[in-house]
Parts: sequence; C-alpha cells; structure tokens
Amino acid sequence: RHIVLCKPHDKRLTGGAPWRNPSKFCSNKFRKEEQMLRETYQSDPNLLAEALCEDSSPLHSTNATKDFSYLGHSTPLSKWLKFLTDPEMLDEVSPTDGIQKFYAITLEKQQGANGDGNEEQLHFKQLVEELSLQLLGSAYTREKAINIIEQNPLSQDLTTEQKREAEHSSARFHSEMTTTAPLPALSPLGECCLARYLREDYQLIQTMIGGNNENNDDTTSSTTMRGAGSVSSSAVVEVEPLVGVHPIIREACDFWGSEERREICQSDLRSMISRRARYLDLSMGSCSKVVVSTH
Repeated sequence: RHIVLCKPHDKRLTGGAPWRNPSKFCSNKFRKEEQMLRETYQSDPNLLAEALCEDSSPLHSTNATKDFSYLGHSTPLSKWLKFLTDPEMLDEVSPTDGIQKFYAITLEKQQGANGDGNEEQLHFKQLVEELSLQLLGSAYTREKAINIIEQNPLSQDLTTEQKREAEHSSARFHSEMTTTAPLPALSPLGECCLARYLREDYQLIQTMIGGNNENNDDTTSSTTMRGAGSVSSSAVVEVEPLVGVHPIIREACDFWGSEERREICQSDLRSMISRRARYLDLSMGSCSKVVVSTH
C-alpha cells in the first residue's frame, strides 16, 4: 500500500495509475495515511504488524488497530462478510430471496499440480473462467457461453508484457526499481502477529472448506494441519470454524459444479491456513515465543 502513495519530495508523477506503474506514478490523495505509515511506523510493515500483537502494550495495540483500519484495502474478510456471520445481522438476510450462491475464488499458489512439483500453481484464472461459464450458461446455451469466453483476451495465453502489467503493484515495483535499500519484508514475528490479528479470517476460511453440519461435528467441517516449520513434526494445529454463520458460507466450494473444481477450491483454502498453522496455534504461547521455538 505504501508503495503507491506519494512521499515528500517524491519524483514520480501524479494523476496516472500507480497500481499499474508504481515506478512512474504515485497517488497524493491519501496524505494522512502516507504520513502515518512513514512517521509512526517508519515505512516498515513489521512495526505495524508487531504493534498488533497480543504481547504489545494495550495502548500500542489499540492505536495500531485503529491505524490498520485506516489503511486502504485493509478491511478483513470477516468484516466484509459480517452480514453472513453476525447473528444480529443474519435475520436481515432472507433464506429464500437473499443470497442463492456463494463462491470462494482463491488466489493461492501451491507447489506443483499434485504437490510433488516445483512449479507454483495458481488456480485463480481457472476458477474465474469456470464462474464466467456458469453465469453465461444461465443466460445462453453452454456452447455459446464457451464461445464467448474463448473470444475474451483474458482467456488466452498472456505475453510477457501482459503478465508484467497484470502483476500486483508491489511485485512490479520490486522488479522495476533498483535500490540499495529495498523495502523490508514481513518478518516471522510480524507475520505471526498479523496472522493472529486476522485469526477470525482464518476461522472463516476454515468454515468455507466444507461441512453442512451446523454443529460442525462432521469430518469435513474441521481440519487439523501439521504445524509447518514447527519444532515438533508431530504437532498438529486445529483451526476451529465459526459457528452460527449463514449456511451458505459452508457451501463456498460446493457451487463450482465439477468435483475437480470443488477439490481445487478446498485445497487452496486449506493451503492458506496451513501456511500460517504454526502462528495460529495459540497453545504455543505469544508470537515472540513461537518465533523463538521454530527457529
């Protein structure tokens, strides 16, 4: 986020599209946000992430929570979908005239198609094309829907330049800019603090994986994962799904139609949780203790 914001004495141009070309353009519309990131957190994402930790001082944590919510595009998934998870808001969602279908479209990269390769697999394009096919198929014949998708340039193989333009602004900035002082990456401690701050999001993702039992006592509604990177290879971490949510949440992967697509959806969701498993294990103690014990 900080990459696309104009800094004092920034030599980049304004008025363009910084998310497309962050090395040339920046946005000067969010001066207070940029000032907060630069002055309070020294343009270091770790300082903000660590301030969110449970072992941070109450005042520091309260201020960090407020600052985090002030960031553009920082709304947690659980807040976006609060109308489907908050019991007080569920009554406003009609079971018949409200949401009929709920799709999880993932942006998760996994190693190899079958988990045994080195190439990272991204299923986002496949899932978007599948969803487009379903939506178009409801208005046209399946044959015509396929024809429309095949004529869409996004369904064709992208050139190197098109792939570069499609990159996230942060990835483009790091690949285009040559600097002796690169922006700091998120440290293990910062990653742990942020994962725990967003723990409800991971519980929501766990709920999406499946299981139609409201009491969550079936084998598909709760999964255990080995704490990747933990000191004990036998340790497992369980992320409990949310209870009392709208039943459509538990069907996030069920509307994809084919069994293959449903498995891809569930696999990506599980991967999101397993990558943070060691941090989401509250029995390990504070993030400071977790980081020490796993390195």
